[in-house]
Amino acid sequence: MTLTGEEALDAAYDWCTLMRDEVNDYDDGTPASSMYSGSDVIVTYQMGSRRVYRHYPNNAMRTEAQDSLKRVIESDDYRQSMIDQYQLDSGYVSQLFISTVNAVLDQDAFFEKFNIRMLYRSYERQKDGVVIDLLMEALRQDILNRTLEDKQEMPLLEVDLQINLPDSNVSFEQVSIYPGDEHFLNALFGEQAEEVVRYASGGFAENDDIVVLKVDYTQTYAEIRQSAADLREIVASVTPAHTPEEARQWMAKAQETSADQRYYMPYREDKPLSRLVVYQMSMVEKYAHFYGYKVPQDKAALYANPEISPMMMLDYVGD
Repeated sequence: MTLTGEEALDAAYDWCTLMRDEVNDYDDGTPASSMYSGSDVIVTYQMGSRRVYRHYPNNAMRTEAQDSLKRVIESDDYRQSMIDQYQLDSGYVSQLFISTVNAVLDQDAFFEKFNIRMLYRSYERQKDGVVIDLLMEALRQDILNRTLEDKQEMPLLEVDLQINLPDSNVSFEQVSIYPGDEHFLNALFGEQAEEVVRYASGGFAENDDIVVLKVDYTQTYAEIRQSAADLREIVASVTPAHTPEEARQWMAKAQETSADQRYYMPYREDKPLSRLVVYQMSMVEKYAHFYGYKVPQDKAALYANPEISPMMMLDYVGD
């Protein structure tokens, strides 16, 4: 992003100050390779004709940075940078490919409920120009209205853009589509959009064929990453959802607080890790004979058997 507005620059300066202070807390001689993780931020300071580059970690201070991040991400500068980066006003997008991030959208059950196939959906300007322009205008409207809270949700889709520029250069961009991107989702799913979002965000668990287990561990997310612990050896408890509604609520909440290194998420890696493990019982029973396991009566015991494959797993921290 390029920031020039006074409000956005002030917010970015506050954020950079927090990141600088985090660097200052490291011991002298700490190798740079051990400081940085997936949430690093590279900042270019442009001061007249002089440029200064700084590479910051953005870990423990992320919780304190939420106000600064909110002001940056909701600024006109940031939003216009995204519009320019994706060429949403130019008409230069020549090809658009949509893929799913949320595995629920690839399931047969999703197709059976909505009659929508999401795999390998692509559009080319030569034959789908009207659709591409419709989707790009919808994305533009969503970017103009996105909040920090929207970007902290788990994405539903990824959109790959091929951009043919007037100088004959070709560039490629990838855009996340979040549950709050109602314009794009309405353009893609029509009147089913709201129900699709609810389904993907946990509604699919309201099904007697689905078992959702909440697995709590004895170590924090950071400790597990550093020690590479065998998760089954550090289990504190396994609790099944008692009702389909509780299963839906768990899934929705876990998607809101998923442990993640994205720079705009609060820092939660110092809290105990939990995991939602989802089983589709019809598939568990189908493969029981093939893999030679016995389906346990106690649903909590599903997790203890590594031969029983879950439908999905979602790590999260906090309540």
